[in-house]
Amino acid sequence: MKTAETNRREQATTKLALKSLNASLAFLKKQIAKLDAEIARRVEAAPPDATVILDMAVLVESDLGKGQYSEVLVIEAPLQDRLDRLSQQRGMDPADARARIASQVSDEARRAVADHVVVNDGDVGVLRQRLEAWWAAA
Repeated sequence: MKTAETNRREQATTKLALKSLNASLAFLKKQIAKLDAEIARRVEAAPPDATVILDMAVLVESDLGKGQYSEVLVIEAPLQDRLDRLSQQRGMDPADARARIASQVSDEARRAVADHVVVNDGDVGVLRQRLEAWWAAA
């Protein structure tokens, strides 16, 4: 059975954790605002006929740059390919690789914001060919 003292300690710990979380969120919001401003600056500095490419791995999760792009290209790979790449190229433990992918936004959510999808289920050369074909058709 919890005592009043235990309850007070748990409440104090919870308040401290919440305060820390709120401070972190405030910091992240400031950083995102700075990044958004930098994206806007670079887009505006580009010539009117230029194509500006924003490489944004967390576009869906963060809304970073929202409203500053006219089209979204998503490059996706089958789950097993992603797991293999994380394990083989980055040396990640397979369980950690699965956990990382599980914590990310779903492929369906990425596709929902995509105007174009290119599948990356081969080597770099195959991906380059697919991107060049997409670019030529755009």
